[in-house]
Amino acid sequence: MRIAVTIFLTDETISPTRLARELEQRGFAGLYLPEHTHIPVERTTPYPAGGDLPPSTAVRSTPSSPSVRRRP
Repeated sequence: MRIAVTIFLTDETISPTRLARELEQRGFAGLYLPEHTHIPVERTTPYPAGGDLPPSTAVRSTPSSPSVRRRP
């Protein structure tokens, strides 16, 4: 079985390069880094869990920052 990891990167998470190395050392088959291609200027829809929007959802990496290459 081939297992991969998916993670949203923020300024508070592990760096993509370090994460890729750690996963490769542990035999994981892949790393998927989803991103938001667009973020609304204002939020009119309430947060589904209630209360304020968690800070981690407001800070995402830029699309080019997690660009890492796998060794051949």
